[in-house]
Amino acid sequence: MFVTASFVGVTSLVCIIFFALVRPLAIYVWDPKDLRRFPSASAWGIPGWAGWSNFWLARAILKQAKSHSVLHAHEKYGPIVRIQPDHLSFSDGEAAKTIYGFQSRMPKGKFYESIGDEDAHGHILKNLVTTDDREEHQRKRKYVSNAFALKKILTLEPAITRRTGHLIKCLDNQREALQADNGQLDLYRWINYFLYDTSAELTFGETLGLCDKGNDVLDTLPFDGSPSCQFEGIETFQSAGSYISLFSPWPSLAQKLRKLTSWHRDASKGKKFAEAVHLYLQQRLKRGDTSEFRDFVSYLLRDSHQKPRDLEYAELLGETFVIFGSAIDLVASVATNAMYHLIKNPECMRKLREELDDALGDTLVPTNDQICRLPYLRAVFDEATRDRPPIAHGLARTVPEGGATISGHFIKAGTTVSVSAFALHHDASIFPEPWAFRPERWLDANADPLWRECLVPFSLGPRACTGRNLTFTLIPLVMATLVRRYDFELPSPDWEMEWREPLNMSPISLPVKMKIRNLKANEAKGIDS
Repeated sequence: MFVTASFVGVTSLVCIIFFALVRPLAIYVWDPKDLRRFPSASAWGIPGWAGWSNFWLARAILKQAKSHSVLHAHEKYGPIVRIQPDHLSFSDGEAAKTIYGFQSRMPKGKFYESIGDEDAHGHILKNLVTTDDREEHQRKRKYVSNAFALKKILTLEPAITRRTGHLIKCLDNQREALQADNGQLDLYRWINYFLYDTSAELTFGETLGLCDKGNDVLDTLPFDGSPSCQFEGIETFQSAGSYISLFSPWPSLAQKLRKLTSWHRDASKGKKFAEAVHLYLQQRLKRGDTSEFRDFVSYLLRDSHQKPRDLEYAELLGETFVIFGSAIDLVASVATNAMYHLIKNPECMRKLREELDDALGDTLVPTNDQICRLPYLRAVFDEATRDRPPIAHGLARTVPEGGATISGHFIKAGTTVSVSAFALHHDASIFPEPWAFRPERWLDANADPLWRECLVPFSLGPRACTGRNLTFTLIPLVMATLVRRYDFELPSPDWEMEWREPLNMSPISLPVKMKIRNLKANEAKGIDS
């Protein structure tokens, strides 16, 4: 028994050394894809580390600083950098069009295999985000994009307005708690509470009541029939993303590595979140359609002619998970970033308030028609998505058979390529003063048209973020409502908001002091429970 265990241990160690060091070094020297001509990212004084080892990228992910690390690599080495042995990162707008545009033939990279889950038979479950099959993606996108078409989103406006008004009521009721807690409130958490409630109502037809509770505790319906449990939604979702992303540099080994580390405290958090979605979906199926509007689940169940789609439950759950969870995570990041910069830059806040006060009168929760054409509000939105794009990291694609020319360089088939929106948006050769928050850059009649071409917060082409219409509706509405209702103050004038990147880039917190503004009207219109 001892000999057998020792033999297994030694064999495992030899395999790890071979696949982690020997094989990558051999491929680097052999260079079958002719990638050694491009600079490789380095760290810890190890030259060209990323060219012969996946550990450079793994280190960046472990630090929850993948996008920052890729940006620094581009700043040091130029517009094309090798960030893995078979992965080139680009940072120019033309490369983004070539890799992601409508004319691109590049399928999704192996990265997406690492973030999927296995079913009972060991097959990776594919949803709209993770599927790499073009026909399968088109099938899925057809019924998901139908739900997120702009005209369909606008039919949901009464529910969105109601939830926004309820957020204001709940924040108003926090005044006593604010005084007891040094006057501070974590605005990032409250934006999340609002988005959980709103996303639940739009997806399942019923809110979760987190704004009423003032916390993000969710219930589950365990897949194995065990008793229900509760967990904190925000931390669980992001910890699950951190755990899954750790293995993404080795997509072919990701599922095995996840099984080997199943003891880790974060290993089961993705499952917990899925079990919460399972609970809400089961409740929705038992309850039936809402009479007020058509929720997102209904588009998964039936087409526009009310013909049943007959999706298997696993697919129904997978798509619902993406619709419900991703919308919260991405919208919360952008909305929080916009509010932070407005509070940090009083002149920007003043300009936006002036525009909103002139346009809205005594209406507190505006309609989409009232705000969709306000230029400064749109400029703040664009600048917030430039500064912290909701999808910050480079979305991996694989060069197809026959190769491709990207940014003037021929790249051989099988090479992984990507464009980091974060690196692109902070390229000083494209955006002057990239770290300054300047909404005015989007209002300049003489602005470089390249800026608009290089603003890609939701990616490009047929696989661009399906929920961007909801984002364009929700974030300006939240900004407009909060900015008009409250005065805000950061903990100190030099306080800086910190970020982490479990999978997508997210704020850690936004503690603020806040009080109700002295508006002309005693009771602003639009607040409804």
